[in-house]
Amino acid sequence: MSVAKRLYLLIFCSALGLLLVAGLGIYQTERVYTAANFGNVNTVPALEALDKITAGVAQTRLNIYRHVFLGTDAAKMAGSDRKLEEAENLVFKGLEEYEATIVDTEDRKRFENVSRLFKDYLAGTSGVLASSRANRKEEAKNLIPTLADKGFKLDEALAEYLDYNVELGKQSAAEAESIQTAAIMQAVVISVVTLLALMAFGMFILRALMKQLGGEPAYVSEIVSRVAAGDLTVQVETRANDTGSMLMGVKGMIVKLSEIITTVRTGADSLASASE
Repeated sequence: MSVAKRLYLLIFCSALGLLLVAGLGIYQTERVYTAANFGNVNTVPALEALDKITAGVAQTRLNIYRHVFLGTDAAKMAGSDRKLEEAENLVFKGLEEYEATIVDTEDRKRFENVSRLFKDYLAGTSGVLASSRANRKEEAKNLIPTLADKGFKLDEALAEYLDYNVELGKQSAAEAESIQTAAIMQAVVISVVTLLALMAFGMFILRALMKQLGGEPAYVSEIVSRVAAGDLTVQVETRANDTGSMLMGVKGMIVKLSEIITTVRTGADSLASASE
């Protein structure tokens, strides 16, 4: 392989190593950003939606008690009905917003469980509210305990769902930190390997070039310049076991030229003697 091709190969390897490090850096940076940004695009919206659901459930339960225990005043019961509707709408709005943040099958399972429990709770309130609206307050009061178990299960599911989302946020933060550490290690390893490979390849090219020249380029250039100027007395120093370098070729050329000049001079001297 020629020196030029070797140099081109060295340049190619250098560029490839830089591209590899840059590409890996971009890829890992994107992974770190995605993991770190999970809290912004998922955890925070999910917790906000759960907060609406929890608030709506609490308001629903509170207004059911108000409806039953605030007497038979039609205006107060109408106000409780209106607030009940607002609370239910708040829960359904929270459920709708949360559904857009679902990340896996476990999340989907918990979401469907909370939705089912809330609908079961609403179904259980129908009898209580029907009695209360008909001013059968004692009957309504007696039915309220039937909601306790359903309300407890709903509260428990919401609390677990909240903990689940907090854990998801912690996991994403830990994953971002892990990816960052791995990215740094990979970048260091690739950089060191690339550097060592370039150094080794550079030394290989240098040794090959020095072998072809037979010495330092400046020294070879000086010898060639002196020979070109007609100085055949120059002493050429070559390396041990050098048999095919350019400097060895120049040394051999000097020897041959010196022999030719000596032969020509001898012949000229012989002719001159004969003519006398």
